[in-house]
Amino acid sequence: MILSLTFIQPPTHPLWSVFGSGEFLTGLIGVVTGLVTGGFALWQLSRKFTQQIEKYELERRHSQDDAYLDRARAHVETVYVPLSAALSRLKAVYNQYLFGGKRGEDKSYFIAEIDNFVGELERLERRGDTAYLTTALEERVQSFAAFLRASKDAATEADKKKKVDFNFALNLGNLSVGRRGKTDQAKLAEVFGQTSVNVSGLSLSMGSVELTRAPVSDPDFQARFERDVNFISVLVKEVTLGVPARRPDGAAQ
Repeated sequence: MILSLTFIQPPTHPLWSVFGSGEFLTGLIGVVTGLVTGGFALWQLSRKFTQQIEKYELERRHSQDDAYLDRARAHVETVYVPLSAALSRLKAVYNQYLFGGKRGEDKSYFIAEIDNFVGELERLERRGDTAYLTTALEERVQSFAAFLRASKDAATEADKKKKVDFNFALNLGNLSVGRRGKTDQAKLAEVFGQTSVNVSGLSLSMGSVELTRAPVSDPDFQARFERDVNFISVLVKEVTLGVPARRPDGAAQ
């Protein structure tokens, strides 16, 4: 067997003597290394600057929150104590109805107490005192009151209503159209709740489903009633006692 070895000669083009030389390659490596090092240093500087901005924004937000809560605490006796007392009475009467066998008489007392609770909110509104409620508390109380008012005369499963958050967006080149809102279509809420669809420029997402009306004897009414009462109580204590508010799922606000 005869082995034949063929040696490839380096290119003889004049440019090869320049670009293929060791000096050029060494210089090229040095330039690339410098660019990478400079880019990394610039990224670190940018990252540090961003962190400083975020730290400043967080401190500013905390300072604003503290000032906000301090102003709210100045109205504890005239706003938060009456609201808390009305909520406690409502909870006590509901528990009497719930644990007393859901008797018709106790239901009547509970419906009357709903009117008293809503009446207390209306008195606060007429005096302009709801302006001293924190945003989260005012939103939750108003939603809870609307739920109670709507549920007073609900009697059957057919009277139940749910609402789902939705977000629709259509993007066509430089044209963008979107809409956010709520729908009270129960079937839509049940079928598309917690759904997200994205197809080539079109996006549709359905968020959390919220019960907006139900008979007071219904387990779903009990679930929302207890959740809202507990959450409102915590939001009140955030102002009166300085306790950090937490959502019903246990996560911090």
